[in-house]
Amino acid sequence: MWFEYLGAGDREADVAGNRRATRIRPARPAGRKSPRGSKAAAVDAVAAAEAKGGVVTPHGLTELQRLAGNAAAGALVGRKPARAAAAVRSQPPDDRVRRALPTEDEWKEESRIPGQRIDWRTREMKAIGTALRGYDEDADAPTKLAAIALILEAIRAWRLKKAADRGQDVSTIKDDVTAVPRGGAHEQSKRSAFVDSLLDRVKAEVQTLIAGAQAAWDPNTAFTDPAHHDPKNFTYMINGIQEYEQTPQHIEAVLENPTTIKNALISTSIITSGKTPLWCPSGFVLKAPKENVVSGSSKDQAVKSWVSMYHDVEIYGEIVRVFGEFGLPSPQQVLAGTEQAAPYLGGGYRQHNEVAVQGSTQAGGDVEVVGIFVVVAPGEADPKKPIMLAEKVLEEKIAVDGGLKSVVKMVPGVTEGRMKLYETTAAAMNVPIIAIPMVDSHFSKQGLFIWDDSTMIEEEEAQRRNLI
Repeated sequence: MWFEYLGAGDREADVAGNRRATRIRPARPAGRKSPRGSKAAAVDAVAAAEAKGGVVTPHGLTELQRLAGNAAAGALVGRKPARAAAAVRSQPPDDRVRRALPTEDEWKEESRIPGQRIDWRTREMKAIGTALRGYDEDADAPTKLAAIALILEAIRAWRLKKAADRGQDVSTIKDDVTAVPRGGAHEQSKRSAFVDSLLDRVKAEVQTLIAGAQAAWDPNTAFTDPAHHDPKNFTYMINGIQEYEQTPQHIEAVLENPTTIKNALISTSIITSGKTPLWCPSGFVLKAPKENVVSGSSKDQAVKSWVSMYHDVEIYGEIVRVFGEFGLPSPQQVLAGTEQAAPYLGGGYRQHNEVAVQGSTQAGGDVEVVGIFVVVAPGEADPKKPIMLAEKVLEEKIAVDGGLKSVVKMVPGVTEGRMKLYETTAAAMNVPIIAIPMVDSHFSKQGLFIWDDSTMIEEEEAQRRNLI
């Protein structure tokens, strides 16, 4: 068997039956395989045709099908060889099991550009192959995750390099991490399709590694429905939304259209009628497919939800980090380890659990907002009467009756403007607004605290007594 190409002047003759095709790759002896793999042989052949300016013919197609195992190879007839080569690369052989991730040598072949030497590639592209070398399909999950983290970092570095080469500004965000937004300049690279295809395989492998722990997170059995809210018996997955003096645009967009939460890596918590370890005094009640839950902890995981603004390589890098560090215990285990910590006044985080959730996955679908919660005082049932909280007025404590107290002013946990927005959104989405009573005063948010007369004094009282 052999490949053939037709130059422009040969087409009429070929149609007339006078075959004048040129052999561009000699046949190999029966049973002998290409030392660089059958798919590589097919790619070499169409690359050679490209060098002569021809197109793939039906005769060449037959060999492509045999070598590459490409069941859809019929679409390649008449196409330019360069495009045919790319199509061959993108199709896995039909007659053999594909590895989850390619080896370093396989990656060199898969990412090879027709007409170029295999070693013509940037340092960053070579680093992706080096990272793939460290991935062992027979290793345990922690070892695989560590290797995947390095692969993702190599892909990220390649993206950044391509952006920099094209003069694209690369933003510097938290923790000095740089990221290229979706649709960045890297997509102009000849190898971007190969890198994106590899990233898809990495994402699939991450999902496979997490899948075994996700069964316990079925939303229909692990959580209750806020549409039938029982203040004495509920379990919810919630996403707290902080109040701002000036609400950031992306937060305001989610408040007005909660369906956009599906685009995020979401930081959530589990609360029950017996434990309400909340970070914010209001927010969304979520229904998340179990396939979307990627890590969980009885303590704060410091989930970097801001990576949602960037490319999948950033998002999956964070998923690998939190799952590798915290794993995915069951909802019951997360709750069992969540301590009922007392309120505090000062810096740092208060004890609460955190569960990382992908807004959308191919396997599970989209996370849904099924309710809006508002924290109220014990005994209160009306969600439109949010709890009053104390906000520090002075950083320094003052002397009061022989002791030291913080000067505070009382503010609503949910402002009037936010409440109106909740009402509009709830009506548009046909979801309930529910009241979550405080349990044993276990709530705190950065800058807002539960009133405690032993450690606080209201600003007006301090002024009346000439203490400030």
